[in-house]
This record gives sequence, structure tokens and C-alpha cells, in this order.
Amino acid sequence: SGMSALVEAISHCAELRCLDVNMNGIQGAAAVEFGTAVQSWPNLTSLSVSGNAFRDAGILSLCSSVARCELLSLLDLRQTDLGAAACGPDGLGAVLRNCRRLQRLDVTWNEAIGDQGALALSEALRQSPSLMNLDAAWCGIGSEGARALVGALFGMPSMVRADLQMNRIGRAEARRLDEASRALEGGRQFSLGILAQNKVPAALPE
Repeated sequence: SGMSALVEAISHCAELRCLDVNMNGIQGAAAVEFGTAVQSWPNLTSLSVSGNAFRDAGILSLCSSVARCELLSLLDLRQTDLGAAACGPDGLGAVLRNCRRLQRLDVTWNEAIGDQGALALSEALRQSPSLMNLDAAWCGIGSEGARALVGALFGMPSMVRADLQMNRIGRAEARRLDEASRALEGGRQFSLGILAQNKVPAALPE
């Protein structure tokens, strides 16, 4: 397959630092294969797989390998069909726990994350000593998940910016969390994007 050929072609590049395979139609078995292959590049500092339907199986395979990349500072998982299962301790939790230089994590446009995934991700975030930027817009997150995430983010001294816009948090809760972010102790600078278009579904009360 094309993925096998790509992996074979660069598998010997142990010093590879940046890898971008965005929008290549990687899915199913190929996503798992690619995820496993990432362990061949332990010196990666930037990895982007945006726009490929990895789903949870592929993301879990990827995270298992990425967790060995001690120099990684950017992980881009936008629009990869990432769900709640991949946000737990064997997925993003392993990455946040082991990649001690990770500064930016982008999981935008993964609606299947939802509250369950946000709760799991909030636990994982507490294990990261270095993350500065979290992008989680368009992730189907409601009020419960948002409260857990923001609570975790507030407790991270390294965190400076988070984007939770275009979710299902509800206007009232979004305003409350926004106000809380502006009143952090010690004058800490933290930018929380949460107000834009955060509406609950019409059938649910805000």
C-alpha cells in the first residue's frame, strides 16, 4: 500500500524531526500501521496527522509510539475521528504523561470527544508539566466536560491558552468559565477562548 511504501522509505530516518501527513486518506489498518511506525522516529519534535480518519484504534496505536518521543513539542490531531476512548490513560494520557516537552496539543474538529472524552482528557492534562496551548474547538463538549477541562487547565502553571469555542457548553456556563479565567490568582495571564457560538442543543436547557 501507499502507506507501507511511505513508512518503508523513511523508516531509516531516525533523526527525523518534523512529520506532516495531513489530508492523505489514512484510515483503518493503514492508520494503525502508521501509528506503530512512529516509534521509528524517536526524535520527532512535531507531528501532524490532521484530516485522516484514524479513529480511536489508530490514535491509540499512534499515542503508544508518540509517548516515546521525548522531544515532541507539537501534536496535531485535528479532524481524525478521535473519540473518548483515545483520550484516556492509554491514549492522550500516555502522551501527556511521557512527552515532557509537549507545548501544543490540537484536537479540533473531533465531535466524538464529547463530555466523556473531556473528562478523561482533564485527568490526563494534570500529568503534563509543559503543555502551553490546547485547541479543542468543535469537539462536542458540554458543560460537564468544560468544567472539568477548565479546572485542570487552571491548575497547570505552564498553560497560557486554550480554545474551547464552538462546543455545546451553553452561554451561561461559558460566561462563568470565561469570568473565572480572568480572575486567576497572582495575576496569571491565561487566555480562554470559550464564548464564541457555545450553545447547547435546542432540545436541552441551558
